[in-house]
Amino acid sequence: MSISLVGTFEGETSDGSAVTIALSGTASGDVVYGFQQTQFETGTPPTGFTQLVAVSDEFSVSTFYVYRKVLSAAAANVVFAANGGTGNACTVIVLRAVDQATPEDATTTTTFGNNSAPDSPSITTANANAWVITAIGSTLGGTGILAPGDYSNQIEITSGGNESTSGAATKEIASPGAVNPGAWDTSVTLWVAASIAVRAATSGDSGGLFASGTATGAFVARWAARAALSDAGAATVHFLASGGAQGAMAASGAATALFMGDSRGGTTPELSGLVLGGIRKTPVTFRSP
Repeated sequence: MSISLVGTFEGETSDGSAVTIALSGTASGDVVYGFQQTQFETGTPPTGFTQLVAVSDEFSVSTFYVYRKVLSAAAANVVFAANGGTGNACTVIVLRAVDQATPEDATTTTTFGNNSAPDSPSITTANANAWVITAIGSTLGGTGILAPGDYSNQIEITSGGNESTSGAATKEIASPGAVNPGAWDTSVTLWVAASIAVRAATSGDSGGLFASGTATGAFVARWAARAALSDAGAATVHFLASGGAQGAMAASGAATALFMGDSRGGTTPELSGLVLGGIRKTPVTFRSP
């Protein structure tokens, strides 16, 4: 499946206080990447986020953080706390159709420099259609900085007083291999840069049915054989328990399922045969309009 952009978001404070960034358009299964640049202060991972890296510049004036969270439900905002300093500049990129079990396609790489243009290091993707994010944090001089020309979806913000800048941009990489994003376009006083490889979901990892119930906990419904579906066809729905192996859900307990999209990548099909308030063992039929 191909990764897609849900949105980019930003926020800053000049006194080092927490930054609250409002999100929109998110859904369960989306993956949120957060980038925080602080000066003379320490950042804190937002609630539920995993910290991928925390790298200080060569003089330990500022620190750049990369966080990630797989959403279990739509999110309204994200809060980037800090312990009080000067600039706290934060950016967010939300992606869809990312592999939820292993969101990163490679270990995040980092580097830093001074009095030069931020330059994200090389990273080697392992799977087709991964996205590479070039992300930077800088101190003094980052206002209006532009990402490498072949990267898109740029988001960038500088805190008041020009203390801190946080920026990121993306590029889809069709074939696995080494990727060197290249330098951004403006020389800054101090900078840190990271390269994040994001793994695309395989068939069934996103889209399709999502269900919740009381049979054995939280479930994600998957289409059993994506390739076998035609414009008019049927597939047996299997369920992945939150702590167990994939298999057919037992016909007991209560569940509510909602059709979210077509994992074949086509037009939104019509769902028929769904039973609310109970779980059926018979195949669920999908039909494209």
